[in-house]
Amino acid sequence: MPTAQSSQLHFATTTFGTDFIASGSVIQPDGKVLVTGSSSSVVIVARFDRAGNLDTGFGTGGIVKLTVSDQSYDRYDHYGGPLAVASDGRIIASAAIYTGHAISYFELSPDGKAAKEMPATGKVLLGDGTFTSHPGISATGAFQQADGKVINAAGLGGDSFSLMRYNPDGSIDTSFGKSGEVRGSGLGGVPIKMVQQPDGKILVHLQDNEGVVRGGLIFARYTVNGELDTTFGDGGVLKSVPGSRNEIFQSVAVQADGKIVAVSLAMTVVRYLSNGQLDTTFSGDGIVTALDFGRSAYGYTNSGMGLSVNVQPDGKILVAGTIQRMNSMTGGGRDPMVVRFNTDGSVDSTYGEPYYNITGTSGDDTLEIFGGETNYIDGGNGVDTFALRGLSEYWSIVEEPEGWQVVSTNGNIRISLANIEYVKFGYGTPFPETVALNKSPGSPDSGAVNRISVSPEASEINGTAGKDVAVYAGKLSDFTIKSTAAGFTVSGPATGSDTLRNIERLEFEDKTVNLGIKGAASSIAATDLKTLQELYIAFFNRIPDADGLEYWIGQFKSGMTLKQIAESFYNAGVQYSSLTGFSANMTDSDFVNVVYKNVLGRQDGADATGLAYWTGALASGAESKGSLVSTILSSAHTFKGDPTWGRVADLLDNKAAVADKFAVQYGLNYNTSEASISEGMKIAAAVTAADFQAAIALIGVTDAQLSI
Repeated sequence: MPTAQSSQLHFATTTFGTDFIASGSVIQPDGKVLVTGSSSSVVIVARFDRAGNLDTGFGTGGIVKLTVSDQSYDRYDHYGGPLAVASDGRIIASAAIYTGHAISYFELSPDGKAAKEMPATGKVLLGDGTFTSHPGISATGAFQQADGKVINAAGLGGDSFSLMRYNPDGSIDTSFGKSGEVRGSGLGGVPIKMVQQPDGKILVHLQDNEGVVRGGLIFARYTVNGELDTTFGDGGVLKSVPGSRNEIFQSVAVQADGKIVAVSLAMTVVRYLSNGQLDTTFSGDGIVTALDFGRSAYGYTNSGMGLSVNVQPDGKILVAGTIQRMNSMTGGGRDPMVVRFNTDGSVDSTYGEPYYNITGTSGDDTLEIFGGETNYIDGGNGVDTFALRGLSEYWSIVEEPEGWQVVSTNGNIRISLANIEYVKFGYGTPFPETVALNKSPGSPDSGAVNRISVSPEASEINGTAGKDVAVYAGKLSDFTIKSTAAGFTVSGPATGSDTLRNIERLEFEDKTVNLGIKGAASSIAATDLKTLQELYIAFFNRIPDADGLEYWIGQFKSGMTLKQIAESFYNAGVQYSSLTGFSANMTDSDFVNVVYKNVLGRQDGADATGLAYWTGALASGAESKGSLVSTILSSAHTFKGDPTWGRVADLLDNKAAVADKFAVQYGLNYNTSEASISEGMKIAAAVTAADFQAAIALIGVTDAQLSI
């Protein structure tokens, strides 16, 4: 399965805000590309010219921002892209409430300078840009046939759906299906996109809602009169799992020759022949895995997210979606993106800008990124600084024969540096950590991380004055680690017993050990250390890793207060709402209920009295959402020994004890962000007010094995 390497990528992108999610695109007759999506409750339409640049004659600087009038829901997403570009150039865009139970349309002038909302719940779109009523329908998608007839799709619950076809005058087309309607069920999904093939057949792309082909594609193809096309797939239905099984395919388009192109959220592009077989003339096997930008330290892609696909008249394929700018802990935001592929599946390097190259000037520069946005930085002349918006615990600076590289801990992101004198890391306060790079890699004071692969013959390993990592083949549980007066001993099945001096970190296949965390932890008061550990539990519902805890200890010692650190944790929690339960749009009541669940173990949320008290503190400004968590933590500990609520304090104490065991006494980190989140949550969830031994067992090592 060929992969489009990041050094080859060219794409069009721009910035709309901190959290843009693209979800649709269409090619205009003049070759310009419209991309639509949402940012919170704002629907955004952007237009790119044929070269991939923003069309500054459209809207304001190439962008139109639209606000849905009904703000009774927290979030709106744009479904289906622009639904029609009328013959007079008018643009019809849709916005569906996230629950899918309501939909509005927007009509834009051809230049995007004028726009009006047309609330259309219970209505369907016609080909001329007008609407007709249809009681009971809640549209999830629509498309216009070449003859002007319009098919509207509606989900009916589960994997049942309805397709209805309307004549250009708004009347139901009774020649389609049964009296104008096709009912589908049992196919494993609901329609998210429909397209008409050149021969008039209707291809319906179903989203896999029932796990039938989890991570794959489901297509249903109907004849022009609404019957399943038995020449396609298996009785008119194709269920396919190209690429990785954890991919979700979001959009489909049909070429002029009848071939079918689909794109996944992970930017896998596949092409099928008209009969449903993979097209081997496309990248050799019909599959291209593109835009592999790697993963951020907390498991969210820094990669492109494919959300819409279209085919140009010349056969080139345009994929629109989102590129997620991330640092190591919190999201740097999402931007729209358009990538163009040649007909053979290769990336079209004549479109947009190259992905990889960031170059400084002849003077002193600070080149700032969020991580994962580039794979090469050249500072040019002068004294230049590479500023990485992220936590240093998730990155290493390593030496290679050709120079320095900054590498994510999971190895998926590797940024080569040229003519860079300093590397800075930071989050919360601007770039608090600075590493000076010498022109000669390997110098003792360079600040780089020296990785030492331990061979079976090694018996004594002595690090340099910089940061040194001893890398062992095998899982941590296969080794025994003991501290000594001179350093550490590591004993394993293949390496025997090694004596380590001046080594700061041990790396195994599944975990790493931070050998300096005990010293860092002992440098602050025990009560402050415990609060930092409890903030991880409160905001992320997991135990801390050693490197993350060490970072925040450093921030605390540099002058950040615990409440300021709590604010930083809250901001991170908002960015990852699916994991933490926090969101920027949540009510004060919702916020307090989530805190009660995470901090106090109250799965039913706050009691009426507590809810009123804490929401009042937020409303009055006496507490911010970040500081409120610290206050609730302190309050919970005052109930120690109380016959009714003492269990809350016991639960917190037990979670803190497990956090201390994992992060401080053992100095542990998981090697991937996914494992840090999933395993850290499992361990925290195993703690009860009465016992934490089950959680300790999940750590997977014992005091006899690991003593640092």
